[in-house]
Parts: sequence; C-alpha cells; structure tokens
Amino acid sequence: MMRRCWILLPVLASLATDCQDASRATAPTTVTAVEIVLESQPASGARTPAVNACLERLGSAGKHVRPSWRDNYFTSQFDPDRVPLVQTAPNRYAASFNDVPANTQLTLTVHDENECFRRPVIPGTPDEPGRLADGRVTTGVSANGTPLRRVVGADALLLVVGTDGVVSQ
Repeated sequence: MMRRCWILLPVLASLATDCQDASRATAPTTVTAVEIVLESQPASGARTPAVNACLERLGSAGKHVRPSWRDNYFTSQFDPDRVPLVQTAPNRYAASFNDVPANTQLTLTVHDENECFRRPVIPGTPDEPGRLADGRVTTGVSANGTPLRRVVGADALLLVVGTDGVVSQ
C-alpha cells in the first residue's frame, strides 16, 4: 500500500499544478549603469561610547552604499550587500554599478564613518524614541551627477534611473 502512495503522490501533485499559471520571478528586461558619489567632509571628535557603538554598527566597510536592487532576498530581512565607496578625489567617494534595473523605483542607503562623529545618536520624537545611528547620510549624495534629495523610510534615498542613465526622483 505504501509503494502505491509514493507513486501516486507525485502524479497527483503534477496534475494539480497548472504550469501556465505558476508564478515566476522575472528579471528586469533592461538594466543600466549608475555612479553613486558621496561628498564627505572629515569630522573628528572624542571617541565616546555612542561614537564607538555607531562605528561598530557601521562595520569594517567604512564608507559604503547599500543598494536595494542587491537585496539579499533569501533572508527574512531587507539586507542589501555593502558596496565600498572608493576615494576618487579629496573628500569624494564613488561606486559604479552596471546592474541597475531601469525605470524602476529604487532606494539606497549611504554610510559614512564621519557621520558617526557628527550624529552618533538619532534623536527621538514624542511618538518615536531615539535610536543609535549607523552612519547613514542623506546629504552630499548624487547619482550620475544628479543630487539625491528624496529621503524615504529610515534615511534611504530614492531614485529612478532611465535606460539613458538620466536619474529622477
């Protein structure tokens, strides 16, 4: 009796599935390139416990960007890869991407260890308690030369890159 069950189960399962209606993840049809640039002024100060905690949360990557299109989708949390920003001139750091989905609303977070010295703790509001910082910056960031100014969520920058490389928000 058990042998018949093992033979029938796969057959019944395949009959119950209509391959035409099965959902499939699809890759974007068009990808484009973008260069993310951070203009960062050096900051210094005392290494307080709050600053040290911020630097620890920032991690060894220091200045880096976390793009939404590189989300680690197989985990339960939104956790994009950290991509280091490389110094290209004094106080200027950049990262280039060739895998950006075109004409799609995207976000990225930009992190800078200088921000840990400027703002190691993010103050709260009456509705929301303060939180420890992780070096996120929302100013001085551009994509393909376009300043990114629209902030969403927890200090994420919003952008849309067209197939021609033009960035909009």
